[in-house]
Amino acid sequence: MLNRRKRRQEEGQGHDSKNPKSLRKEERADEAKGPVLKKEIEPNASQIEKARKCTAHEDLNTEQNTSQCRMTDCPTAIKTRKGLPSSSQGNFPDMFLKKVVTITNICTDRIRSPISGVRVTYDNLVWVIYFRNHVKLFSSSGDVLRSTDLDFWPISYSCMTNGDLLVTHGNDCSPPKPTIELISREGNTRRIADLSAVVQYIWSILYQDERIYVIGENEKQKSKRYIIIQLEMNGEIERIYELKPNCVKIDHLISLHGQIFAMRYEKFGMLPLGTDYVSSVPVNKVHIERACSSGASVDNFGNVIVGSGSLLSNIIVIDPKLERKHKIYFEKPQSGPIRSTAVDQQNQLWIVTDDGNLYITKYLKDSAFDQKNDLSAI
Repeated sequence: MLNRRKRRQEEGQGHDSKNPKSLRKEERADEAKGPVLKKEIEPNASQIEKARKCTAHEDLNTEQNTSQCRMTDCPTAIKTRKGLPSSSQGNFPDMFLKKVVTITNICTDRIRSPISGVRVTYDNLVWVIYFRNHVKLFSSSGDVLRSTDLDFWPISYSCMTNGDLLVTHGNDCSPPKPTIELISREGNTRRIADLSAVVQYIWSILYQDERIYVIGENEKQKSKRYIIIQLEMNGEIERIYELKPNCVKIDHLISLHGQIFAMRYEKFGMLPLGTDYVSSVPVNKVHIERACSSGASVDNFGNVIVGSGSLLSNIIVIDPKLERKHKIYFEKPQSGPIRSTAVDQQNQLWIVTDDGNLYITKYLKDSAFDQKNDLSAI
């Protein structure tokens, strides 16, 4: 008897304690009332605002991921390219030598003209620009491939993706000629643009994404003394960027991960080129004494290379996030400050000194290439 009661209690635990007659009555009552509809809960104001912010954040992420713009509206958020060393890694200084190892000293006819600067092509040829009416095209080992005489003094220069060279006229004539010339690899020259209606001088030129950027100066217009002009390849002016405020002097342009920077002249600083103007607030977090900003370049790792020093020149390497620096000693007697730098595709550093000499040097440790591979997951 007790066992039968216990089994009945266990079987009835999953059902209502009411008897079957009462359950059938309640089911007929529910059918008469019709289907039960779920009540929709109205979101309150805080929930609506939270959803709006989340949606806006998702839209922003989508826009950033799909955007292919050349320049960012937020240049201070510099990103390190995948697979390249980052300043957050403790081994950044370990990539570089403490003292430059000279591979080759290219002897030049300094009586004729000292060297002004160097630029590297995509296929590892090197343009060497002389102060007076002359350019040469070198192999990466230092052999002369082509020599071209000019009827003007080139003052600034930039390589195009096809290996041709863009140069600007120097201020060797009166009045000066703020013009842009193209020198092909075959040695032919042609004029791209004449900017005399806009500026008096051109101090720097940069080629990027089928556009030409130059720094122009007007001595007569103090309110707009330095500007950056963006041109199409046919020489048409596309946009003019002003400095805000305009009291800053700039003399060089570089491109770091697609972001264009104007280099401040009197005190080292990298000023980002925004959508409509050039910011006067530098984004670099490191300070360099006696920097030669006009000779700055970017190596294959995304590091910025700048010459520094007075009698004994040094190489300063700044990491891609502009947060850390490393000094490499370059002790060449009576060489003077470093005027120009460039890194070729073999990671050789080309250095032009103030006395007009040209050196091919080694600045990376052999272990740096292993570190690059180890950081491929960054």
